[in-house]
Amino acid sequence: DGFALPAPNQAYSFTRQLDDGVRCLMLDTYEANGEPYLCHALCGIWGQRPLADGLEEIAQWMAENPQEVVTFIMQSNLSEEVFRQSLAGAGLADASGQPTAEDPLYYHDAPPGSPWPPIGWMLAQNQRLVVFTDDSQANGNWHLDWRVYGWETPYDDSTYTCASGRGEPTAYDHQVFILNHYTLCPHGGCVSESLKNNAYDFALERALTCWEEDPVHNPWGQIPTFVNVDNYHTPI
Repeated sequence: DGFALPAPNQAYSFTRQLDDGVRCLMLDTYEANGEPYLCHALCGIWGQRPLADGLEEIAQWMAENPQEVVTFIMQSNLSEEVFRQSLAGAGLADASGQPTAEDPLYYHDAPPGSPWPPIGWMLAQNQRLVVFTDDSQANGNWHLDWRVYGWETPYDDSTYTCASGRGEPTAYDHQVFILNHYTLCPHGGCVSESLKNNAYDFALERALTCWEEDPVHNPWGQIPTFVNVDNYHTPI
């Protein structure tokens, strides 16, 4: 998709990732030349893609797969309104800012600690796109600050701890548990690390360990909601 990073976190397009079973996409948004873009840390020669193009690709896949739920975890450097307009322009949200039967944006509209709806309900209501963000001004309706609703283990952590890196697992039940399961090479994501981290037995053992009830790290025995990996296609 036009990214020239020497060490990409993922090598395949959104469509290929979704076809392969990825259901959570971690996306970074920035403004470049006055327009919203998908970039990674820096827009420019290392790669950038108009946000509208990326969202339209995802919207097309979701329209062709009406029984699937997709989640975004955004590193947002755009205003909430600009991002909402971008979602609406791609057909992922309604311009009114309200839920509709035609557009798949999920509206949680419940306080932290509340149970999440069953997948079946989300499919029946066509609320199939969940948007988490690191925007501290997120409205808590469709735009959910993941640090309020969940916690994550440290990223690029060679100890593979189950401790919280950000968020507070002891705050309340029904949180989203993000299990970061990747380590980086000096320039970023790399296949050599992914071959080790993504090995089935190793990844499963860590997920099971961190799922166990622990008074500090996981007091309600929350199963990892998302397991974040680099180069998900390795090992093949």
